[in-house]
Amino acid sequence: MGRLQSGFARPITNRQDTQENAVKTARVGTRLGTARPMTQGGRYIRLGTASLQQIGDQFIMVDKLDLKKMADKPVISRILCDYLIYVEHNPRKALQLAAEATQVNNFKDWWWKERLGKAYFMLGLYREAEKQFESSLKLQEMIKTQLQLAKVYLRIDQPITAIELYKKNSERYPHEISYLIGIARVYDQLNQPEKALPFYQNTLIKDNCNIESVASLGAQHFYLDQPETALQFYKRLLQLGLYTAEIWNNIGLCCFYSGQYDLFYSCFERALSVADDQQRAEIWYNLSHIFINLGDSGTAYQCLKISLCYDPHHGEAYNNLAVVQSKRKEFEKAKLNFQKAIESNEFIYEPIYNLSVLHFNQQDYSQCYLLVQKTLKLFPDHSDSLELNEKVLQVLQQI
Repeated sequence: MGRLQSGFARPITNRQDTQENAVKTARVGTRLGTARPMTQGGRYIRLGTASLQQIGDQFIMVDKLDLKKMADKPVISRILCDYLIYVEHNPRKALQLAAEATQVNNFKDWWWKERLGKAYFMLGLYREAEKQFESSLKLQEMIKTQLQLAKVYLRIDQPITAIELYKKNSERYPHEISYLIGIARVYDQLNQPEKALPFYQNTLIKDNCNIESVASLGAQHFYLDQPETALQFYKRLLQLGLYTAEIWNNIGLCCFYSGQYDLFYSCFERALSVADDQQRAEIWYNLSHIFINLGDSGTAYQCLKISLCYDPHHGEAYNNLAVVQSKRKEFEKAKLNFQKAIESNEFIYEPIYNLSVLHFNQQDYSQCYLLVQKTLKLFPDHSDSLELNEKVLQVLQQI
């Protein structure tokens, strides 16, 4: 009997194939990502990417562009124009390109006229921008162009014209909320919040997730002495995912003025936890108001000091701190803080009036009269200043 042979034969490799594989492995490499390209073009590609990295952030050399040549290419020219406006922020080059492209299209392309108007607007040439936007609207009615034309009217101090434009287009496009928000913003800028209120409400009817309308309605209801209603709007902002310091600050104020004293303190804690230095100054200032209403002048004094640590130019905080110091009969310190409040913000009348009252109580009637006149220049209808002015005049006439 002979030995049994196994049924599996040992594979025999071809010597020629083995040599070819060895050469290929030596050229390419055994690890992924370490192989060099075989062609000479691959090396050029690597050099090209390195040269692009050396250029930096400026991907296109704007100063070396041939704008007349680019204007003949409709697709590239449009992309380049948006790049110049939105990325490079170079309205002069965008204006040149748009002017060349407008001539190429025989002044019949609304898109290029709209870009011309935008370039003029960025350069501060509002009348030229107005002409270009109106010419673009004659060729093609576009909502974006109408909104930009309204911005031009606001810049040239024609808010009534802007409101009329918003209202006319709102009737033509009833489902577009940009016109309603634009009208409300203009009324807010004109200090007419009662007229802006219905437009914010109509915006919410059409889009109940509009954050600007919800926040504006909450602020207006708060200043109309309706903190309970304002609280509902700010809770809606929390539902929309806004967890900012301003929202928690406003919720805390609404909780306090609506009598929910067990909730307002935790809201202010959350506001302070997510606030920056400027926001913390405002939050501590609001906390001082709360403690003043609670009759705790000592804690209010500390809150105002903390607010001024975060913002040394907070005029309202200086004014309230001086009022607290005057109640403590620290009159010299109060005068200094009233003066700091006036210097930090020359458009607020409260520190000037309070300082005039302090001089009146100290029988310094001439200085009191001068300060009252400054208050009446800033706020001619201020009833307390008018009453104090009559008292000072009577005293000066007797002297």
